[in-house]
Amino acid sequence: MLETISAYGRERLAESGEHAAVRNAHAAFFLALVSEACTAFEGPGRAAARERVAREHDNLRAALAWAVEREDAELAQRLATQLARFWVVLGHVTEGRAWLDRAVALDRSSQPETRADALCWAAQFASHQNVVDRAESLATEALAVARESDYERGVAMALHQLGQSAHRRGELDTATANYEDAVARFRRLGEPIWEGATLRDLGVVAGAQGRHERATACHEQALAVWRRLDHPWGVPAALRDLADEALCRGDAAAALPLYRESLERWLLLGEQLHVAGSLLGPATVALESGQAERAARLLGTSAALHEAIGAMPPDDLPGDLGNGPERARAVLGDAAFEAAWAAGRAFSIDEAIADALAVTASAPRTSAAPAPTVDDRGLTRREREVLRLLAEGNSNREIAGALSISPRTVGKHIEGILAKLGVESRTAAVGYALRHRLV
Repeated sequence: MLETISAYGRERLAESGEHAAVRNAHAAFFLALVSEACTAFEGPGRAAARERVAREHDNLRAALAWAVEREDAELAQRLATQLARFWVVLGHVTEGRAWLDRAVALDRSSQPETRADALCWAAQFASHQNVVDRAESLATEALAVARESDYERGVAMALHQLGQSAHRRGELDTATANYEDAVARFRRLGEPIWEGATLRDLGVVAGAQGRHERATACHEQALAVWRRLDHPWGVPAALRDLADEALCRGDAAAALPLYRESLERWLLLGEQLHVAGSLLGPATVALESGQAERAARLLGTSAALHEAIGAMPPDDLPGDLGNGPERARAVLGDAAFEAAWAAGRAFSIDEAIADALAVTASAPRTSAAPAPTVDDRGLTRREREVLRLLAEGNSNREIAGALSISPRTVGKHIEGILAKLGVESRTAAVGYALRHRLV
């Protein structure tokens, strides 16, 4: 019925002679909406901005379709560029790439700055799907457009994208040179978000070259940038990268608290792409500490999240971070590995992070972690002990053994915890506890 009413409304609008004016006003309104959301997205309003764009995604699609239909390159490219960040975190990489390609395929009537930005984002999305030739071609065009118009920010963004293309080709020296050039330009321009992102990529290349001291230094610089901004994505990403480097150096003791803080922050965001990449390090720790089944679950979740988003998992991870499935299969055997892998693929993000946090259970919290909340929802001391053990991945029987009580008593404590927290499952209780610092 709603579709019928909508179709009738469109017919009447067309008959009114005001169709173009209404569609233009609609597109302008939603361009303003997503532009405002983009600003909020890089700060404490990130989650709210993401949800607002998710709610209005069909309207934003309609605005994009109108711009493309009218061959309005400026509007189409600005909309696609502003939406790009959201397509990544909302799991629409394939769709986003298609829109970006359609936008940059329009004639060159847009402003050079608008076109250069859109070309860079189109290159980024091609890189997400490992279509390296396409990414390099788009970034090369973006660099030419930006240089011709003296658009310095566009030059830096294009160099960053050319670095990513070289990186994916395995041309690590070329990637390093492009990243270093981009970092210097972003610093001169006062673009800390892009500076932090490029420092991160520079560190990853150094790690792939086995230059772990250089990699750690880059990630520490990136973390300093992100902490200064209190950036919701940058801080956990840099913590994860530092943990990965520590693990590659064989220092699991240093890696564990970094993984713990990173995972707790990712839980607050719940962004699929970033969670997917952050499960590989804990999976490696699990393998090396005799938890091969848990490792296989985490690897299965990571693979499923990448597939759902339409993004390729990284294929140039340092050390043993990239060969987890083969190692886990060798330990477990085919049948047990496939069962654990399938279980992990069925996990929610909260379940996967809870499983990964169990690997870091013995790690102390880093000093940067927020202090526990005063509001404990009326949990008793014993209920908090049970909740802590739940968050560490223990079964009822294991909790009973640790606290010297019966499994039946553990079950009753869990029922009380669920009721007081207002949640319906153990996993939801763990997620609530981590978000509110109850454990």
